Amino acid sequence: MGLVGLSKGTVSKRCKDIGERVGAFRNRPLAGEWPFVRLDGTCLKQRPGGRIVSVAATIAVASNTESGREIIR
Repeated sequence: MGLVGLSKGTVSKRCKDIGERVGAFRNRPLAGEWPFVRLDGTCLKQRPGGRIVSVAATIAVASNTESGREIIR
């Protein structure tokens, strides 16, 4: 990604910040009508506790009546 020389502490701080922002986005209220929803999914590999396991990820992109889009879970 073009980044070099980052300390572990800097990476940890950035990941924590990203995690907080993602959490706020995921838990926000969805108001209004969402008549169109497109779903997609994929399988990913994760390494919890040093083991490699497959996990499913699902994403939904919804369009509201005002042509706005939201990514919902």
